Amino acid sequence: DLVPREVRGRWNSVQSLTSFTWSGSAALGGFIADAAGDYRFTFAVTASIYTCSFLVCCLLLLVCPKERKQPRETAMAMAGSGGNGEMRPAA
Repeated sequence: DLVPREVRGRWNSVQSLTSFTWSGSAALGGFIADAAGDYRFTFAVTASIYTCSFLVCCLLLLVCPKERKQPRETAMAMAGSGGNGEMRPAA
């Protein structure tokens, strides 16, 4: 998880917004298909949007760290758990 605890609520809101817009895009696509007379124009619009989104995601891969660094106490507790992922309080 790369999102710090302080901003998880904000990112959860963004995720909810993207889910809402994704469901609304089906209605918009149907409207465009009816107006254009076929699905080829709708497909071209969708392909363009997904291509732009893919390029933005590729740029974000350069910005985001590969792995989030854990605080020393958390890392020590994880090491003392026997590798099973359970957290024990640091001594």
